[in-house]
Amino acid sequence: MASVVSRGKAQKLTDDDLAAQAAIADVLKNARLAETAADAAGSAHPLITASRELYESAVADGRGELDMIGVIAVLQARADARAPGPWTLELTPFDDSDADRLRQGQRQELDARYGSGDHEPGAAPSVRGSGVASAVLRKLEEHARPLGARRLVLETGTAQPDAIRFYQREGYAPIPLFGSYAGSDVLVRFGRDLLVPR
Repeated sequence: MASVVSRGKAQKLTDDDLAAQAAIADVLKNARLAETAADAAGSAHPLITASRELYESAVADGRGELDMIGVIAVLQARADARAPGPWTLELTPFDDSDADRLRQGQRQELDARYGSGDHEPGAAPSVRGSGVASAVLRKLEEHARPLGARRLVLETGTAQPDAIRFYQREGYAPIPLFGSYAGSDVLVRFGRDLLVPR
C-alpha cells in the first residue's frame, strides 16, 4: 500500500514536477538522527550510513537545497568520474600491432581468470559499467548491417554470468547451439535480428 508521501511523490513525477519537497540538507539532518539512534540501539545500519554519505556529498557539492535530484546528480558525477568516455571507435585490421596487443592482454586476463582455452573478448575491469562494451557492440552492429548481416550471434560460457546478463540487457535472446557445439552444457548462444531497430 502506498503512503500519502509516496502517492504525493508519484504525482509529482507524473506531473514532471522536480521542485524540492524536502531539501537534502534537511534530509541529511534526519539521516544523522536515525544513524545516532541506530548506534545507540546497537543496530547495524549500512543503508542509513550510505544514505548519509550521499546526502553529505550532495550538500558539499552545493546541492543541499535540492530534493533527491541532488543525490542523483552526485551519483551521476561519480559515474562520470569513473567513465573513460567519450570513446572513439574505429575498425582496425586484424593484423595491426595494437589489435595484437589487445588480444594478448585479453588472453592473459581470461587465462588468469578461467584457465587456458578459448575465450571471448571482454571489457577491462577499469571500464566495466561505463558503457564502453555497449558502444563497441553498437559499432559492431553498425558495421555488420551494410555487409548484409541480418542477425548477429554471440557466444559465451555458462560460467560467465556477467556476459550473459550483458547480452540479454542489450536485446540478445538465447538461441539453440548448433554445429559442433550442439548439446554443449558449458556454452550458450544469443542472437539479435539486426533488421529490427533498437
